[in-house]
Amino acid sequence: MSAATNHRIRTAYHIATYSLFFMAVAHFAFVRRESTTDGLISSTIAVLIAMTCAYDAAVLGRPWAMGERFAFAIVWPVALPIYIIRSRGWWGCALLLIHAAALSLVACAIGTAAVLSQGVGR
Repeated sequence: MSAATNHRIRTAYHIATYSLFFMAVAHFAFVRRESTTDGLISSTIAVLIAMTCAYDAAVLGRPWAMGERFAFAIVWPVALPIYIIRSRGWWGCALLLIHAAALSLVACAIGTAAVLSQGVGR
């Protein structure tokens, strides 16, 4: 595939991962109980993150073997920061902080909205 195609696919996986994360946080904030879909959502997020990193590596010109994707999906909380720092250098640290801050702010905003919506209905 061309670099532009890999870039578009990586962006699509990135958007899908963030969207699913936001929906999962909103579901947990408003429903406030465990659901049978929680395991499915977390597994899907892991696969989406692995595929995002696989296409990111292809964009950078270092494609992964197919077997690496499965292993990455299993250990992604540890492997993701290592991959980003290794592939991007010190700029990877800044990217990790930017993504962590963005995800934290959105989670806090959704949590605040959930708390405020419960107070309005009473």
